[in-house]
Amino acid sequence: MMSKLFLELGFSDEDKQVKYSQECLFISKLYSRFISDVKIENLRKIAIQLVNSHDAAYIIPTNKLTKVCLVYRYFEWKNFENESLEANRYKILLDLILDTLLEMAGKFNWPVEPFKNAYLEVTKTDFKNEYVLLAPKLSSDRRYSTSLVVVREKEYSSIFIELIDKKHECEIKKFELIKVSFYEDDLSCVVKSLKWINNEEFVVSNKDGEINFKYSTQNNILEMFLTPQTHDEKYLQDELKLLNPETSKEEYLEINNKRIAALP
Repeated sequence: MMSKLFLELGFSDEDKQVKYSQECLFISKLYSRFISDVKIENLRKIAIQLVNSHDAAYIIPTNKLTKVCLVYRYFEWKNFENESLEANRYKILLDLILDTLLEMAGKFNWPVEPFKNAYLEVTKTDFKNEYVLLAPKLSSDRRYSTSLVVVREKEYSSIFIELIDKKHECEIKKFELIKVSFYEDDLSCVVKSLKWINNEEFVVSNKDGEINFKYSTQNNILEMFLTPQTHDEKYLQDELKLLNPETSKEEYLEINNKRIAALP
């Protein structure tokens, strides 16, 4: 079974990568949403590295082992750097992505239309990366409908609860459940399922059923609770710190180093 296709854009120059990594990652994730179902043999990832000279540009084709096509692409970065509007910078990067992919499609006989369609879909978003993570679920009495929505910013991803009260003229409430590091792609580690436990309360749980959020429509209260099973409570608390975009780099490394040291 083939995995979902995704794209990764970055600068080979370390200083530029540090400066523009968030914008490159943002546009990469947004574009990848619309090519994830494209099936190309032995291709799971397209990595575009932007280089400073034409001489440094070359291509490493995909193969059965890596399933990665690596493209070193020349980029006249000064026009990008001199552009003050963020949306215009995203458009420059998006145009570059499409040009690169069309060139690769011609070289390796990839389908062209999916890449063009993805480009159009991104432009329709006005560079707002928002999508439904969990489809709406009804309470037993069918009064309430609730879903989970993700909004990806440059610095973090926010997971929102969207609650519709059909009794009061379909009143809609939208409130933040949790912020997660933008670098975290697998959001099932924090939210995976949503279940109504009665007509007034529902629970959102992660894939292991250990991190949970309960909301009461009657009291308008959201609370988080942990139910350790595979992991102990300290591990789960650390896991939340690793997911938190406000966790310092020092604490993040400390937690990871402790986990590595504890490996058998």
